Amino acid sequence: MASSTTSADCDLSQHKEESAQQRFSRQLQLVSMSVAVLLLGQWSRIQLNRPAAIPLQRSPQNLSTLQIEMNTADWIEWMQLEGIGPALASRIIADRDVNGNFQSHDDLMRVAGIGPATLDRIRPYLKLHDGILSEISSDDRR
Repeated sequence: MASSTTSADCDLSQHKEESAQQRFSRQLQLVSMSVAVLLLGQWSRIQLNRPAAIPLQRSPQNLSTLQIEMNTADWIEWMQLEGIGPALASRIIADRDVNGNFQSHDDLMRVAGIGPATLDRIRPYLKLHDGILSEISSDDRR
C-alpha cells in the first residue's frame, strides 16, 4: 500500500506543479498584455501630440538674386534651389566631402539624382568660387 500512496503523492505533486506552471503562464500573459496596452496607449498619445512638420517655402523673389558657392554651401543653402530636397542636398555635401571640391558645374552630375535637366535648372544660381578665390584667380591671370 505504500507504493500506491507514493504513486498518488506523485500524481498530486505533478498536478500541483502543472497548476503552478499554468498560473505562472497566465500571469505572464496578463503582464505581457498589460505592457502591450500601455505601450500602445503611450504611442497613441505621442502620435496625437506630435507637432506638425515645418513647411519649407522658397521665396520666388529671392531666387533672382540667390547664388550659392558650390564648394562651401551647406545643405540648407542647397535646399533653396528648386528641385533640391533634403536627401539630394545631403548627397551633394557627402559627394563634396568624399571626392573633393567641385571644379566645374558639370561635376555636380557625379551626384546621384542630378542629371542634365536638374543641372541646367540650377546652374544660374551656382557660383564656383567665393569672392576671395575669384580675386586670387583674377590676380594670377595678370
